[in-house]
Amino acid sequence: MSKYGVINIATGKVENIIEWDGSPGWTPEDGYIAEQSDIVEIGWSYVDGVFSPPPPPPIIPLTPEQILAINEAQQADLIARASQAMAPILVSLQLGDATDDETVRAKAWQAYYRALQAVDTTIEAPEWPAMPE
Repeated sequence: MSKYGVINIATGKVENIIEWDGSPGWTPEDGYIAEQSDIVEIGWSYVDGVFSPPPPPPIIPLTPEQILAINEAQQADLIARASQAMAPILVSLQLGDATDDETVRAKAWQAYYRALQAVDTTIEAPEWPAMPE
């Protein structure tokens, strides 16, 4: 069994895909031809014996409002993660029993937290700061 594109002769567009062993007894309906191809998909073109995919859809730019909403959601998620990571360290600091390593980590998380708040969320692809290890 092979894959065949069923092509509308008038438009040159593939309108269906079939599996067929090529044996006699079946033919496409009038106005259509069937051509074998392992890669063809519905919507492709067939011109001069060559299958071609359709052009990619146009890229619709995001509005400033969409950019802001996407970035603010990303920022809020990253800030929430930073807050969760800092919480147990801050408890140790407040109780006065933080280790030197916890103090260093707390400073790193606090710097990250502040850097997140400073990100310009109005631009399309802001550079997000790296999360501390």
